[in-house]
Amino acid sequence: MTATAQAAIRTTPIAFETPGGVHNATPSRLVFGAGASARVAEEVERLGAQRALVVSIPGREPLAREIAARIGGRCVGVMPKAVFQVSPAQFSALFEGLDRRAVRAERRRRPRLAG
Repeated sequence: MTATAQAAIRTTPIAFETPGGVHNATPSRLVFGAGASARVAEEVERLGAQRALVVSIPGREPLAREIAARIGGRCVGVMPKAVFQVSPAQFSALFEGLDRRAVRAERRRRPRLAG
């Protein structure tokens, strides 16, 4: 691949042609589409969570902070350190600097299926 082609790939924004919706998979659920981030607090509520941690890749930290603000008092922090393939050492490093007193394990209810 030429250097020009590689540069175009890095700078071309990714566009999704789906209109949005909900994808349920055990145990994950994806809510996506225009305006989906505005409903993130509803998702935290739906899960019955008392606390949430917003995780993003480093380049999306401003968006992650907006989402944290939407969650409000239930958000315990923003972790802009996500990577696509994580080694055990990288996974451990994600939690460096996290105030563990603000985080506690909770038993999660099984998410309700949409529809």
